[in-house]
Amino acid sequence: MTCHSFIRTPLPDAPKETVRSHWPADHPQYWLLNWDVVNPILTQYGQEMREDARRLLLWDRETLGGHASFTEAKGVNRRSGVGQIEENPSPFIVTSGRAPRIPYRVDTGFPWASKDLFARTTLDVHADTANGADQGFAYCYRDVFAYYFPRPQGGEVRSTDRKVFIDDQLIGRWPGATQMGAGGVIVENDEFLWLQSYFDLTHELARMQ
Repeated sequence: MTCHSFIRTPLPDAPKETVRSHWPADHPQYWLLNWDVVNPILTQYGQEMREDARRLLLWDRETLGGHASFTEAKGVNRRSGVGQIEENPSPFIVTSGRAPRIPYRVDTGFPWASKDLFARTTLDVHADTANGADQGFAYCYRDVFAYYFPRPQGGEVRSTDRKVFIDDQLIGRWPGATQMGAGGVIVENDEFLWLQSYFDLTHELARMQ
C-alpha cells in the first residue's frame, strides 16, 4: 500500500512567463500542464523553488530536484527539529516530510476499483482541499493500476483519458494517458505546481500521518 498526495510547490518568477503561455484563455484557478513543459522547469529551477517554499514558510527542510517522491526517502523531520535527514544523491527525490500536502485518490485504487475498469476509457483523479484536507494529509490505499492496465510484452499500456477533480469539481481532462496519476501537472493560477508525491504505508511518514 502507498500513500498519495500532491505537494503544493511555488513557482519562481523566471519560469512564470513560460507557464502563463499555456494558461487557458479564461485563466481558471486550477488547470493542467504537460510534463514536457514542467520537467525542464523542475530541472533548472528546483533549488530556487525549494528556497521560495522555505521563504513562504510552506516547507521546512524539504529538498526538491524534480518529481516529488518518497520512494527512496532517507528520513522525516519533525516539528521538534529532530529526525533523521539524509540527502539522497538523486536530483528527483524529496527527502523530508513537512510540506503541506493535498491528498488524492484514483479509480484504480481500493476500495474504488471494480471490474468495469477493464473496459473504461476514462479514469477519475480526485484531490481534496476542503475542511483542512490540504494541511498535510495523504490518502493511503493499494493501487492496482497494473492489474487493469497491464503492459503487453513489447507493447504499450492501454491509454485512457483522465478527468481531474478538486473537491469534486472537474478542473480538466487529460487525453490518452498511459501511466498512473493525473496525466499532466495541476497548476494553481500561475503561482504553484502540484507535484505528485507517494510513499509506502510502512514508511515513517505514513505512521506519523
